[in-house]
Amino acid sequence: MEKYQLSTTRTFEDVWADMAPSEEALSSSPYPKKEVFYLRGDHTGYRWYVENFPVHRDMATPELKHEFNELMKDILETEPIKSGIPGILEFCKDYPESVLKDGSMNRYNFYYEGEAGNYWIQFLDMPKNYNFYAHAYVK
Repeated sequence: MEKYQLSTTRTFEDVWADMAPSEEALSSSPYPKKEVFYLRGDHTGYRWYVENFPVHRDMATPELKHEFNELMKDILETEPIKSGIPGILEFCKDYPESVLKDGSMNRYNFYYEGEAGNYWIQFLDMPKNYNFYAHAYVK
C-alpha cells in the first residue's frame, strides 16, 4: 500500500465482545454492534467491482466514511492488489501469518487501526467469487 500500512495483528479485540442482529444487514446473523458497514469486492479480470453494505449506518461519521474510502482506494488501486487474485497472492506471500485455511481457498486477514475507525481486511483467492472484504468499526 502506498499510504496505509496493514497489519496481520488484530489490536481491537473488543469489537467482537458485543454482538447482535442488525435490521439493516443482509443476514440475520449477529454482527458486532460496533460494525458500521462492510464492502465486498470482486475482480473482473480487468478491475475491481465493489459493493457497500450497511450494518449500523447511524454510526457512520463523515470522518469514518472518508478514512474508509481512502483506505479502500489505497488498497485496491495499488499494485499488486490492483491486478486481482494474482496480485493478492503476490502481496500475501510475504505475510504467511495472515493465512486462514477455509476449505478449498485461503483467507488472508489484515487489520488497520485508523484515527476514525478500525478496519478488518480479508483477501480470498477463490476465482469467480468475492475476493475482498473490508469491515469498518467505530472506535
